[in-house]
Amino acid sequence: MPGGQGVKTVIVIGAGASGLTAARALEKAGHRAIVLERGGEVGGKCASVDIDGHAFDLGGHVCTTEYRRLAALATELGLDTEPTTPHRVFDAQAGRSRPQSSAFFTYENFQRYRHLRDTRFPRLGEPGLAHSAKALSAPARQWLESHGLEAMAESFGAGYTAAGYGSLDEIPALYFLKYAEMTGLLSSARDLLGHAGSFTIKGGFGTLWQKVAQDLDIRLNVEIEQIVRNAGQVRVRACLLYTS
Repeated sequence: MPGGQGVKTVIVIGAGASGLTAARALEKAGHRAIVLERGGEVGGKCASVDIDGHAFDLGGHVCTTEYRRLAALATELGLDTEPTTPHRVFDAQAGRSRPQSSAFFTYENFQRYRHLRDTRFPRLGEPGLAHSAKALSAPARQWLESHGLEAMAESFGAGYTAAGYGSLDEIPALYFLKYAEMTGLLSSARDLLGHAGSFTIKGGFGTLWQKVAQDLDIRLNVEIEQIVRNAGQVRVRACLLYTS
């Protein structure tokens, strides 16, 4: 709904990381944001639970040297970070764990990939996906094989699929390479917030989004019933869910 002097009231649906980030940006720009969330807590897929005094992240957890914007937000909010627990790959057939493959990490592979990135999808490291989608529309495994980068699947594939992003035979190379870039393992950055490797938010990743939510107008346990768009305004009808 329009407000006076260019100030607008904006309804943001969902109090996950994206919704809270959007609401925070709107508030900083001088608008009024109201966040409607169906659940009973904020954070979405970046929420945490506390069990016996220990925080367990339910989704988002790992940050790398590529997470510069998130690091800046954590610093602004006064939150501490800590290294993540070392992770390994479990070999179900052998019945034991092992380090992730380092097959990709050779000078030849790095040079081949960097040349492709610099010439065909130089903006991959920037926010968004549309700028690189055309060059990376083929299925990930097919794209890697066609460019002699099978070792990349060996080194990054297990982590990608284990994180819930899908199979390399099904999803476009765009998403897989975006993931690989965000691991920080392809970056020249030496550290971030004092961490040379992966790190997370101390006390649980969800604490960051709870901190963001403190300064916003959040309405929990609210279900959207109808959204009506008219000239100059949008009307949202919602109801409060009763919880025991």
